[in-house]
Amino acid sequence: MPDFYWNPTKRWIEAGGFKILSQVLAPFSPRHLLIVQGEKSFRNSPFYAEMRNRVSAYSIQEVSVRANPTVSQVEELVIFLKKKSFDSVVGIGGGSVLDVAK
Repeated sequence: MPDFYWNPTKRWIEAGGFKILSQVLAPFSPRHLLIVQGEKSFRNSPFYAEMRNRVSAYSIQEVSVRANPTVSQVEELVIFLKKKSFDSVVGIGGGSVLDVAK
């Protein structure tokens, strides 16, 4: 019997969309979140602390992604993350961040 892969995905693009993050996550009942973000712009913004407060009920692992990462950089991240267990992945940022989060 072939392996079955199920990937329930919810996407939205909205300025300040993290304000409804807990509402979006609630139907999935996650416990462990992976937050994928850029190297510094979001973390240095005033929105970072607000986002952290909104997801404080969850166990969180954050990873930073540089712009235009190489295949080997993404593969290193995948190897690291395979040792972890996440219920949901949240990408906050631009193209490279969202590509890696997917």
